[in-house]
Amino acid sequence: MPRKPRLRRRPPRLFGKPQRPGRLICQCDRCGGLVDPRYGTAEDSWCPHCDVVGSIVAMEGQIPMPALYGDWVREQRKIRSNRQGTQLPAPVDPMTPSTFSAPSGDSIVKTAKTHTGTYSCLDCMTEFNLVAETHLKCDCGGALLKGSLDELRDDYLDADDDPA
Repeated sequence: MPRKPRLRRRPPRLFGKPQRPGRLICQCDRCGGLVDPRYGTAEDSWCPHCDVVGSIVAMEGQIPMPALYGDWVREQRKIRSNRQGTQLPAPVDPMTPSTFSAPSGDSIVKTAKTHTGTYSCLDCMTEFNLVAETHLKCDCGGALLKGSLDELRDDYLDADDDPA
């Protein structure tokens, strides 16, 4: 009499897909790129992306550092898009003056010059008391000169009376 085949029971799946046994995923811990296992792991490894020796880590069934891999993918996309028409930004020379620190006491940020004090317009004969004003233009279109109307009128009247 023939025997009944013996049935094997599998353990129930709790979440997701079953993992493939023995699938080794290798990643460079410097650049984040995925690497074929034939390039080795640990000290006896080489990364073909960044050309670094001894930087490959491996895990079974998953990417060792997913965030680092995401950064690497974004960088590769940026490089690919730059090859397709746009130019890469010019490399920054480490010896450019912009990298040197500002002399002590000087401000790095450039700001517009501001004018504060009494200014007058001789076109419309108006006197202004300015506080942190960036433009020395009157509403009538004339130039604002530093000083009160009396001072400026005296200066201009004296200049007209002097024979040259």
